[in-house]
Amino acid sequence: MEFLVAALALCVILAGVMIDGSVVSDIVQPIDIPKDAVKCAHPLVNAEFSGASPLIETIYAPSTQCGSVWTKIVLELTGFCKGSSKEQKIGGVWLGGAQILHASTPLPTPEGTNWTIQRDATSFESLFLSSSNLSLIFLDVTASSSTNSSMPSTKSSYRISVTANFYLFKASTAEIIDQARGSRRFFSPLAGTSAGLFPPLAVLPIHPPPSNSTGLWFVFQNDQESSAMVTLPTNVVSARLQVFVSSHGDDEFWYKKGSSSEMREVAITLDGAVVDAIWPSPVIYSAGINASYWESVGSIGALNSPGYDVILDAFAPVLDDGKPHKLGFRVTGATSIWFLGASLLMSTTTATKTGESGLIHWSASDTMISHPALGTTVASRSFSSVGYHLVDGTNFTTWIEHEVHSRRWNSEDGSLQLLTESKVVLLEQASGDAIYLHWTDKTSVPVMILMRGLVHQSFNHEFDSVLRIGSNNGVVQGGNFTSVFTNLQVCGGKGVRQSLSYRNTDASCYSRNLLVVDNEFKYDNVSTSCI
Repeated sequence: MEFLVAALALCVILAGVMIDGSVVSDIVQPIDIPKDAVKCAHPLVNAEFSGASPLIETIYAPSTQCGSVWTKIVLELTGFCKGSSKEQKIGGVWLGGAQILHASTPLPTPEGTNWTIQRDATSFESLFLSSSNLSLIFLDVTASSSTNSSMPSTKSSYRISVTANFYLFKASTAEIIDQARGSRRFFSPLAGTSAGLFPPLAVLPIHPPPSNSTGLWFVFQNDQESSAMVTLPTNVVSARLQVFVSSHGDDEFWYKKGSSSEMREVAITLDGAVVDAIWPSPVIYSAGINASYWESVGSIGALNSPGYDVILDAFAPVLDDGKPHKLGFRVTGATSIWFLGASLLMSTTTATKTGESGLIHWSASDTMISHPALGTTVASRSFSSVGYHLVDGTNFTTWIEHEVHSRRWNSEDGSLQLLTESKVVLLEQASGDAIYLHWTDKTSVPVMILMRGLVHQSFNHEFDSVLRIGSNNGVVQGGNFTSVFTNLQVCGGKGVRQSLSYRNTDASCYSRNLLVVDNEFKYDNVSTSCI
């Protein structure tokens, strides 16, 4: 920790060029779109939030110009905010009751601030095929940190536009994707990869009764459970729960030294039993720690939340009996205020299911917490599940292992939180043309906050999958994604250094490195080279 403290205290003297300070960049891995892809833009909503209700509702209608066959769908949100108040707004976009995007805004400035974020929405393809309700909410959580209602401000105004961009890749690629959708559509590990080429065929929105103040979010101000009843189709063979969750108000900095609890956990329950859990990554929003840090770039996961995936394949035989089931959420240790949105992404089959399916094994350990040294807290938990489906005489068995670990250090200088997570999914076909799929996913998220207000934040994600059909050697896919954010003490001002890198096994690479000092970009370098 001493080495990192020293690194954060560098005195940086570099020549730079002042850029337009009215643009805030979201430094994320770009969505992979081939240059020759055909794009069709479908504007969805233009809204202004300036003291009125934080919730905007309208009707979504499929585009008559964009057709109904796409390779990829990208939801794009552009915003402009202007004013003198130091508000922090949290927002979301729902289509047909399913949350597709979870976002926050930069701080408004007197001259105005612009920003743009994008999210791959291909997994929600089925919702874009028919008319449904479209909901957009942006509420001021700075003013309403300890209540369940929003308190709109008249000092600042926000203009938000949302567009659905539909892409069609060249024929050869599209044919491969169509074949994959038809023959391997129920492989949730493939559906869960960042490529997004194997979207589920059905989406089940999960939300509480709509509220004019908090939209379709579940709202938590304590550790009491909130739930919804769900009834799945009887031909479901795969189920993936996508969850957006964020903490604000009194619980925004739960991970800092001196907070009310050592950890937070979002427990997922099915008919009252905990089947999995999310240990949320710390996120620093635009008003957090020091607002001047975020004038040009957003911190990791702040402007555009990546969300969390909970794989429930082993429980599909329990859920697809045509009966209602209680799906619940609980934020352990929560104080005011947490927002949570969820959707169940399902893959179905048109083949005959014999009814011979079931949950073979399931276990969830208790959360183990220890204090191996003064100021150190270590926590861990694990989950395991096995389930099978018999489809047209073929037995598909899925094994899932999920482990989460947290280590937290507190000292006079500040606090350091390290969160690590690993998931392993194994799918085997017992008869016919043997299929073997092994998928692993690992993340590491260290966040350090010093008492003097300096921040070091990092996010590392590694994934790989091996798909083997018959006796061949298999197809290997994988990648490594790393994002690092550091605030610097610089001569006469404050600085931000941020880097992002991505490398895939298909030889696709991307990196971006930048340094901003007092809203002045000293450098901003982008490369697609793998060397």
